[in-house]
Parts: sequence; C-alpha cells; structure tokens
Amino acid sequence: MINPIQAIVEDNGQYCNDSAGILSTSTISTINSRGASIERQYGAQVVVVTVKTTEGLSTQDYAIQLFNGWGLGDPDKNNGVLILIVTEQKDYWIMQGDGIKSIVSDSFLSNVVYNYQFNDMVDYGNDYNTRINDVHKSICSHLQYYYQSISNKTNELTYPVKIALSAIWGSIVILLAYRILKNKKTMKELEGVEILPAPKLVSTEPKKKEKAPKVKKSEPKRTPSPPQTTSSYTPFYTFYEEESRSTPKTVVRSPRPTTRTHTSSRVSGPVSKPASKPSSPSSPVSRSRGSGGGRSSGGGVGRH
Repeated sequence: MINPIQAIVEDNGQYCNDSAGILSTSTISTINSRGASIERQYGAQVVVVTVKTTEGLSTQDYAIQLFNGWGLGDPDKNNGVLILIVTEQKDYWIMQGDGIKSIVSDSFLSNVVYNYQFNDMVDYGNDYNTRINDVHKSICSHLQYYYQSISNKTNELTYPVKIALSAIWGSIVILLAYRILKNKKTMKELEGVEILPAPKLVSTEPKKKEKAPKVKKSEPKRTPSPPQTTSSYTPFYTFYEEESRSTPKTVVRSPRPTTRTHTSSRVSGPVSKPASKPSSPSSPVSRSRGSGGGRSSGGGVGRH
C-alpha cells in the first residue's frame, strides 16, 4: 500500500499544475492569469490539476486530500474550486469548498461538464486544452458574477446612506461657518464702544400684600340668673273610707227546668276521614342529550 500523502502531487503555487503534461504553454498561462485575477478581486481560488494516476486511490478521495492538503480558497470564506483530470484512469473530479456549495452547486458543475463534454475528453484523450480552459473560464465567470452582484447590492444600500451623511456634514459645516462670520462681524461692530456697567437687576415680582391681623369677635356677656330659693314643702294626705262589708247581697236564682235537652254535635257510627291528596312521586329531572358538560377531547386509546 502506498501512503496517500505521498501519492498527492506537490503544490507548485500556481493555478494550473500540469503533472500529466497534456496542456499547452498558452493554456497554462491563460489559466494562471485568470485564476490570479479572480483571487485578487474576490479571494476565490480555481485550480486545475492533471495527473496520470491516483496511485490506488479513488478519484474522489484523491481530490479531497489534494484540496485539503493544499488548502484551496480563503480560510475564512472556504471558496476554493479544484478541477482534477486523471488521464490514464480516464476519470475526472471537480469539487468546491463548503463556503460556496450554494453558489457553485453540484447541479451547476454537472451542467458545465455536460456542456463541454468532459466524458468524451477523458475517454478519447483529445482536445484537453480547449475543454479544460472553457470549464475553468465558466466557473470563474460564475463566481465573478456572484461577487459582483453582492457588491452592487451593497453599494445600492450604502449609496443613500452616504448621501444622507454627506448632506448632514455639509449642513454642519455651513452652520459653523455662518456662526464664525457672524461673531467676527459682531466683534468689529463692538470695537471702540464703551462698555457700560451692567444695570442692577430689579425684581419684577409683585410685592405680596400684608394680611391684616385677625380681629377676635367679643362674645356677648351673659347675665347671671338670680339664685333660686328653696320653697317650703307642705305634704298632704288623702283619706279613703272603706265601705262596710257587713251588708249582705241578695241573690235571685232562676227555677231549675225539669227536663234537660242535650244537644251533641257528635255523630254516632264510624266517621269516614276525607281521603288525603296523594303526594306525587319524585320524578328525575329530564335533560336533553348533549346539554350537560363538555365532551372529553383527550385520553383514550385507539388503533391506527
């Protein structure tokens, strides 16, 4: 087994590393120039690497180790792109950094390799220069369009703010200049003028009226009543005469009747008591269905 680190091609510090020797000098120069321009403007790195074999590694694993080993893209933005071509294995792999997966998506890369017929290029080993250069150009143009659109949106948002700040600063400068000129004019007018002492300040507050002292009203004097003299009390007695109890009273009695009629309201024989009104049995309160309480909405077990 070969160490995967030793199988990765060394970084030459450029944007095109043609280890397989399939590209022309002009193509390598064009790719390097375009890659440097994209990195200088937007910080992204689009690198082309060609090798003859991956030395036992899969093309995808080789591309991942190459991408991470070289540290493609900005470390904060993670916006690198690798275009790997393996000539003897007739394979290729294009991968992007995590920071631009939503920009240079897999679907976009699939369309690019389909449009420039990368499968035919590696299968038949022809037209490497044109197709690799076109793919590199297409990816760089896509990144450039994205970063320019972000820059334009930022400028559109900041332009009104800049105008407002400029207007505020301009107004402040004009006001300061006006105050300075006005102060200079006032100082010239005051030159040679005798300065009089400041007049004493006279309070303009109205004086408070003094309230007259309250006069206590004299209460009318009361004439003392003459002392009461005790009158002599003469008791008197009342005498009642008792009637004499010795005189007897005469009583007159009516003759006693010989026959006595006895009237009785009692009726002989059984007396039938009136029938009492039967009490009605207590009947339960009828309730219409659904009028009482609410329906339970929870609990219970059911089958799905």
